[in-house]
Amino acid sequence: MRNKLMMFFLVVILISLSSGIAYIYGSNAILWDDETLFNPSEEEPYYIEGQVLKMVVLDELIADGIVASEDEEGYEEIVAIAKDKSTKLELGLKVGDELSPGDILYKLNGKSYTAKNNLRVVRINETDKELKLFLLNYDNLYVFTEVSYSDYKKMSLNTPVQITFDESTYQGSIHYIDYQVVDNKIQIIVDSPAKMLPGTEVGIKFELSKGKEVLCVLPEFVSIQAGSHYVHKNIGTDGDIILEPKEIELGDKIEIQEGADKTYYYEILEGLVEGEKIIAKVEYGAKLE
Repeated sequence: MRNKLMMFFLVVILISLSSGIAYIYGSNAILWDDETLFNPSEEEPYYIEGQVLKMVVLDELIADGIVASEDEEGYEEIVAIAKDKSTKLELGLKVGDELSPGDILYKLNGKSYTAKNNLRVVRINETDKELKLFLLNYDNLYVFTEVSYSDYKKMSLNTPVQITFDESTYQGSIHYIDYQVVDNKIQIIVDSPAKMLPGTEVGIKFELSKGKEVLCVLPEFVSIQAGSHYVHKNIGTDGDIILEPKEIELGDKIEIQEGADKTYYYEILEGLVEGEKIIAKVEYGAKLE
């Protein structure tokens, strides 16, 4: 019996790995719709045909981080200004204002005093004899995280870093790598690339390598026989389907995350070449993941 073949190719997509994340580059267009794929018109097995794909896998590590200071009080500054009835003090600040280096903090007897760091006004106390400005120094805040010892060995102070905060992404840099292993983890301190308050939770992505090219196939095409892995090729002619097994060696399992949906691929180490056609038999009612 002749069977209608269904074809698919690859889209640019984001992949999650156990050690980080990877990217696939290519073209992917699904030529069937879900109604046809998952609900064939006849209640009998059918076949799908695909090809071996090439991916560029980036070895990236995803971690959670929190904003803090290297010492407990390191991000707080107090500016105390003595005054009396003859003092001419001008203050144009209010609680919540933010300043950049060079912005005017206050004017005293006609002289301007400026900020030397990125600051936020937290509190203002004033008496007859003194004005106190309580300031948050953003420049003394860092992002703290921990990585496994095996990932630490792939890192250096020059490892590229991205910080995700408040739906925005910033380029960061590693400030310090600790030398002490605790519970098989190493502390990493990253320079804060944005004005973030202490205790803010952020996402961190470390680019551990520039990436490598790998061959891959969908799990639907892989079968196991006597402990070995195989795919099948169609050696039939004139529309007939005759399956011929071909032994392969598998590498890592790659997980693709798109929103709440996940798709898996297997890395092919040996036995196939890019673009090679493969085929799989699907039982009626089976849903391809």
